[in-house]
Amino acid sequence: MLYLNDSAGNAIAVPSLKEVTHLLRRNLWVKRQYPILRAYLAGSTSRGEARPDSDLDILLVINPVRGKRSISVSEQYHARFTSDHQKPHFAGRQVDFQFYYPDEESRILKMKNPILLA
Repeated sequence: MLYLNDSAGNAIAVPSLKEVTHLLRRNLWVKRQYPILRAYLAGSTSRGEARPDSDLDILLVINPVRGKRSISVSEQYHARFTSDHQKPHFAGRQVDFQFYYPDEESRILKMKNPILLA
């Protein structure tokens, strides 16, 4: 498991690719199972700017879903949750998944300090 520090110097546990896959699979609110090609940590946590209440932004690279743009996959995933307790959590932090297709991965790599999860 990887640990990073938040803006106050507190340790933040970051899930591995195996743990990310498990989080996505065990969530009862998600009906479709997406094979994960790669996963990246992004956002305030990867930049070292996270606050104690910040979530974990995980960007998932998946194979394209026929007839859907990746943004639609992300929107449909988020639409399944009606409250925060339904969303996945890891080590006490809410996890926010966003979906990307392989041909969009360059957008992830252009973000400030994305971290590839192994």
